[in-house]
Order: sequence, then C-alpha cells, then structure tokens
Amino acid sequence: MAWNHRETDGVIILDMPVFLRSDEELDRFCQTISALMDAGRRQIILDFHRLSLINSAGIAHLLRAAQDARLHDGDIKVIRLKPAIRDLFHYTGIHTKIEILPDEDDAVKRFQEISCP
Repeated sequence: MAWNHRETDGVIILDMPVFLRSDEELDRFCQTISALMDAGRRQIILDFHRLSLINSAGIAHLLRAAQDARLHDGDIKVIRLKPAIRDLFHYTGIHTKIEILPDEDDAVKRFQEISCP
C-alpha cells in the first residue's frame, strides 16, 4: 500500500511517516517510489515534517531512490526536516546528494526552474 501523496504543478509530494527504519516501512517506501516511477512520476518531494527517526537502512533507501529518479530524468527533494534530521543529513553529507528545501512551494519552484531551460 502506498503512502499518502498529492500533486502540485506536476510534482508529487509524498508525506513521509514518523519512522523510516523497520523492514515494513522501508518496503513500503520502496514500493511507493517504484509505483510513482513506473507511472512516470519522477519529480518527487518527500515531506519530512512528521519524520522523527531514520536509520542507516532508511538513509540508504532514500539515496538509492534519488539515484534511481535521476537515472530516469527525475529527482527527489526533501522538505521540512526537523532540526535533528537536518543535522544528521548535514553531518553525514546527505545534503550534498539530495537537495533540502524549506517548504513545498520552494521545492515545486525548484523543479520548475530545472524544467525550464
């Protein structure tokens, strides 16, 4: 079963859960991203406003999803990180692999900037 998502200006916004660490949560994340990609939805924003805990497996899945999106001319961006998650992303260098933006409007605009030559 996929997570809740919505679309704004051709960009998918996926509401992330509170935790991204168990096998079930990670499988669900992969299934959701795969289903979106298979449907041609390759501009994806992950809304982390609820996410409180992500483990190394969750980070690996996130990085793999972003790489897969880029291989198919898409991308994944993250928004609304809690301070602890933002710090983790900066300490581990994830912020150099996945763009972090403050909110949905900024992320949608960023996708629009990239789409326009």
